Amino acid sequence: LSVEDRDLLAVAAVQGAEFDSTTVATALSRDAAELESRFQSLDRLHGLVYQSEEVELPNGRLSVRYRFVHIVYHDALYASLSPSRR
Repeated sequence: LSVEDRDLLAVAAVQGAEFDSTTVATALSRDAAELESRFQSLDRLHGLVYQSEEVELPNGRLSVRYRFVHIVYHDALYASLSPSRR
């Protein structure tokens, strides 16, 4: 994985084994649609995450939820962050 993809997945791991594109985008100050495209590529190319569902957030915005394919991926990425970064 590229450093950028690893960092993206590590931020997603902070939310949990299941995460949504809008929350990750907000944390990174990036566009959710851009990140959804990146997560789709990570699914196709590496099989690390997959799209689980589309959800409507309390503010009415739509978001896409993803899951790590295996909890080991989540745990390794989460552990790679220092406590202050989490």
